[in-house]
Parts: sequence; structure tokens; C-alpha cells
Amino acid sequence: MKYRFYSYVPQQMLAANSKINFSYMENKVLVIEALSELTLIQSGQSYEIRPGALILAEGPEIANPGPEVGYFRFMAFDGGEKRPEGPRSARVILDRGKPEFILIRQIVNYPIYRKRDIEEVEKLFDEVCLAVTETERTGNGMPSNLHGPIDPRLLIVNRYIRKNYHQPLCLQYLSDLIGCHPVYLSNMYAKVFKMGPMQHLQRIRMQIAKRLVADPHTPIKEIARSLGYVTSSQFGAVYKKYYGTTPHKNRINEMSEGTAI
Repeated sequence: MKYRFYSYVPQQMLAANSKINFSYMENKVLVIEALSELTLIQSGQSYEIRPGALILAEGPEIANPGPEVGYFRFMAFDGGEKRPEGPRSARVILDRGKPEFILIRQIVNYPIYRKRDIEEVEKLFDEVCLAVTETERTGNGMPSNLHGPIDPRLLIVNRYIRKNYHQPLCLQYLSDLIGCHPVYLSNMYAKVFKMGPMQHLQRIRMQIAKRLVADPHTPIKEIARSLGYVTSSQFGAVYKKYYGTTPHKNRINEMSEGTAI
């Protein structure tokens, strides 16, 4: 299940010394752009927000402590009763060089006139949720501090890896995808994301493999195939190099620990 577009408010006015609480928007995640100096309040904490900052939050409270009228704009996405994975706590993105900022900026700037536009915005928001979830899970889904412009093609590769980790990807294929030399892709990707594209791919696969191997009902061969490995032996070799043991032995150890008295 994915988030669905719920509403768009191109300009929300906030009177001086007033605030608005979005807790009434249950199961909704807001993408907010501050158009003036405001304050974000969530979980009892206050954060000063400057104009141009982007906020990704569920049920936030926005306050205007200044003597002048404040403004912001926002989009709301509905997760429904069975809320999919995505941002749980408020995230304030200030660094204009961060991929998260670029993705969310595309969302708030997207012109919505037709049903097709809504579908495109929903796809963008799904990418943001995927990036946020990956960041919270591994700490390496998106870069933390960047300076200077980012080649947008690197974002394309990053998103492609996170969405297609189950495919038999290689460095040459990823470089062909964006029309550059493999050496350039490897070096620039590592500079931005602190690891090469193939290392990132392996990290995602191994994080998922760890959880799947713990399930005794899923055959190792099936796990290997679902993660894009050609053979079980290839998967086993990578798994052993990453975790220091084979998937089979890891599974036996997990089962032994689970049944130990």
C-alpha cells in the first residue's frame, strides 16, 4: 500500500503570535515549505524554521511567534488505516544540497492540474518515504552533510538501486543507465554517499537477507533469487564475507538461540 495525495494548500496564512495544529489530520504526512520564519512544535520540542526550509512531518504544530503574519505552503499525503512505511517523526531539511531536499522541493513545486500530475507527485513522495526509511534503517540511505552541487544523475542511480536491488545489477549497467563512465560513477557516488554504488547495493541486500535468513520457512535458494543473485553459492559467498558465516549456519544458530531454555 502506498500514500495517496490528499490535499495541497499553496499558501497558508498564520496570524502573528498564533499557531495551527495538524494532529487532526490522522494518518496524514505533510510536506511543508516555510515561506517566513516559523516554529515547528512536535513531541514537546520546538524548532526554529527559517524561510525556505522544508519539513516532513506527521501531525505537527506550526507556530508564528513573530509580530507579522507568517506564511507556509504544504501538501498532505494519506497513508490510510494501514499506514505504510515512511516518516514517523518530524524531519527538517535545510541543506539545499541534500537529495532529500531536492526530492521534496520537486513535490512542493509540482504543478497539479490533472490526474496524471497527482500520480507523479505520489511517485515522488514514495521515493522520499523509501529514502527516509532506508536512512533510518541503515543510516546510509542518503548523505548527511554535503557541500556544493550534486550531479542529479547520482540521485537517479541511488533511487534505482533502492528500487531494483532484487535485479542482477552491475556497475556497467548502472553507468550506462545515466550515460557516464563506470569509474566516474563509482568515484562520485562514493564521494556523495560515502560508499560505492555496488557497496550500497550489497548493503541493502544483506540487510534484507539477514531478516529473511532468520525465517526457517524461506529456502535459501529462494532468498538468493529474490535478492538478485544468480546462484545460491554466489549469495552464500557474499553473505559469509559480510557476516562471517554462511546463511545456513546463521539460520541454525538463530533457531538454536530461539529454542534455548
